Amino acid sequence: LVEIAENVGGISYIRLPLTPLPGSVISEGVALTNAVEYHSAGYEGQNTKVAVIDLGFNELEMMQNAGELPSNVITKDFTGTGLTTGLSHGTKIAEIVYDMTPRAQLYFIKIADEVDLENAKNYCVTEGVDIINHSWGWPNTNFTDGTGLVCDIANDAQSRNILWVNAAGNAAREHYQDFFTDVDSDSWHEFTPGDETNPIQVFRDDVTIFLTWDAWPTTNQDYDLYLYDSDFNLVAFSTNAQTGTQPPTEKIVYAASDTGTYYIKIKKSSATRNEELKLFTFNCDLQYHTPAYSLWPPADAVGVMSAGAIDQANWETGPQENFSSQGPTNDGRVKPDISGPDGVSRYVNGSVGRGYGTSYAAPHVAGAASLLLSRYPAYTADQLKLTLENWAVDMGTPGKDDIYGYGRLMLELIPGAPPSLSWTGEPNYTSDGLDPEIGTSSTNFTYRVKYSDEDDDPPASGF
Repeated sequence: LVEIAENVGGISYIRLPLTPLPGSVISEGVALTNAVEYHSAGYEGQNTKVAVIDLGFNELEMMQNAGELPSNVITKDFTGTGLTTGLSHGTKIAEIVYDMTPRAQLYFIKIADEVDLENAKNYCVTEGVDIINHSWGWPNTNFTDGTGLVCDIANDAQSRNILWVNAAGNAAREHYQDFFTDVDSDSWHEFTPGDETNPIQVFRDDVTIFLTWDAWPTTNQDYDLYLYDSDFNLVAFSTNAQTGTQPPTEKIVYAASDTGTYYIKIKKSSATRNEELKLFTFNCDLQYHTPAYSLWPPADAVGVMSAGAIDQANWETGPQENFSSQGPTNDGRVKPDISGPDGVSRYVNGSVGRGYGTSYAAPHVAGAASLLLSRYPAYTADQLKLTLENWAVDMGTPGKDDIYGYGRLMLELIPGAPPSLSWTGEPNYTSDGLDPEIGTSSTNFTYRVKYSDEDDDPPASGF
């Protein structure tokens, strides 16, 4: 511009082009899930408490100054490192929660390990939090069967009437599960006949690989994990001893000096059985991958509402995101429970970006639960979960399935009070003292069910 001004006559002033800043950036999920109708009806999460438990809330002040997050958030740092140091992941997730439920009291809680997670859960109980959003996974804490310490923490929250919403995980292409196979008897696992390596493409500096096997909680079946570069040089390994008192886990964190193809190998170190193996990688697709059973704990917990992801651009038709973790759990339960939108708009340094991953699907579900609770304040955590599942729009295989769960998140706005359900016996029914609503026995009960709302009318669809 200076050169132009110096060489072109008649110019007294040159400026850069004017550029706009975005107004409040609202996730498309607010409209797609019908949350906007709840807002219009006056249900905006008032009198509810939602906690975001995450590993970092960097850029929080910037987001508050931009109006993307409220100023009255309650914060707690269990790490001692400072709430706003490190990652900004929690801030991004909280933005979606706030879009969905703008009048909820928000809690931002920073953790770093399972001790912090337990403390965060207990803090939520003490504070009377209604809903927890946790958009993180904890590989190597179980065999995707709902057991283990992290799942226990989430289940305990549910038992204390807190709805725990968890990202299902982004591991459909970063997960492998199969029994140890060694046709040539050289102690190396064969991922497919004749191939003892599982290639990954590395595009980032850090490579993280988790290995576990179905011998929890402790084992004397010992397997080891190895990583080779593109020239088949050994660059990292994990050879923890499993002698009977250690968990069945190995983990590699490697700072890759070069991008390109790397190779994972698994060796039977000292084992008498061919155990079922499970690999998770982080941000590296596996050539041999298993979409099934790829849930990140605690998304596999019984008491957790786990959320898969559908790109908002394909919201009504699908498919599910190809990275979105799938069920079932290894103890045979159908998961995830529901699907939320990702690929949604979010505020990025004065501009608009996109948020992808089940991390962004989960806060839509948590926010929807808050709106529902503001509509029906007497609802328990179980009722919130059940209602959202019943209202979900079925996708994929009819009924709940291991890809979409019950379907895509949808809030119904039903006028009046929720309908009630009661039962009465058939004519001449004689009670044997058992309560057919809660008891278990071999007695056969025949029900005549009458649904009614406060006007004695059949309820609208959704209940």
